[in-house]
Amino acid sequence: MPDAVLLISMAEIAGIFVGFGALISVRSTESREARTVAYLSSVMWMGLWVVFAALIPLGVIGFGLAGRALWLPCSLVALALWWIAFFVARLSPEFRTDVATTPPARNALYMAVGAVPFLVLNGALVLTAVGVWPELAPALYTIAVMACLILCGFTLFVYVFTQPERQSR
Repeated sequence: MPDAVLLISMAEIAGIFVGFGALISVRSTESREARTVAYLSSVMWMGLWVVFAALIPLGVIGFGLAGRALWLPCSLVALALWWIAFFVARLSPEFRTDVATTPPARNALYMAVGAVPFLVLNGALVLTAVGVWPELAPALYTIAVMACLILCGFTLFVYVFTQPERQSR
């Protein structure tokens, strides 16, 4: 079992991302714009995914599970939640509008940078589920949760620091 304090700390940090995303969306005058909805909903669902993924092993271990019996269901549930949220987000009209209105070079850059934690997250969870290195399962699972936390932070960073220029009144 990875350090429970580390998992709880990651859940707390993700909760802060969710809170910031909610605060920005409530305070933003552009809260209905496709770009704002797409980015902030991504920050929110990734933050919530980190909370769930970080807490799943802490809940499941209460049933006395250890080793593969612990990490297989945790990684499968985490993967299922990830892919459901990922596809639901991609199907939203706001996401599609944002992709269509963002310059292709900028989209390619965001995807290239975001691909690293995305691949780490999915790769670590698949390796954990398959049981390739059972002795590394706790570390791989923790790395997956950390990768999503990084991806969530990157998404919030991109949103905040690439705001379109506002016309002065």
